Amino acid sequence: MLQTGNNLVRGLAGWRVGGFNRQTRKPANRQSAFTLVEVILSVAIVTAGLVFVLQAMGKQINIVSLSDDKTETALFLKEKTGEVMRDLLKKEKISPFSQAGEAVKNGRTYKWILNVNKNVDYEGLYDINLKCSWSKFGKGRESVLETRLYKAEKESEEK
Repeated sequence: MLQTGNNLVRGLAGWRVGGFNRQTRKPANRQSAFTLVEVILSVAIVTAGLVFVLQAMGKQINIVSLSDDKTETALFLKEKTGEVMRDLLKKEKISPFSQAGEAVKNGRTYKWILNVNKNVDYEGLYDINLKCSWSKFGKGRESVLETRLYKAEKESEEK
């Protein structure tokens, strides 16, 4: 029963040792798609990524805001210290004193306390301590500037 021609070759191509090799085909109405588990998993991963990104952005905004507050306060302290030093240098004689006040600058309200004391170690040297506090969103913040001022005492001219 030998057949010649293409029919035999086509017929024998489906045979293998151990049985007939059928090629499996998907039904015509079935399309390849993602399963529900794959979709849920991918949505969960994207959501977690977005949550982390939003948290990082929120922390960044808080850090920038705090940095802005600290910078504005440092500028206020520097300005206030400059005023105090000018006033002290104009005086003939400086005596220790304390002063407190409140100032509004750039929409912020600062409460400040100034202490000027003679330095016990060196003659003509004064310790200036300026403490400033402000509040933002119910949280109290505080900055302190400590500096020194030297004012040479005028010597009396004796001949």
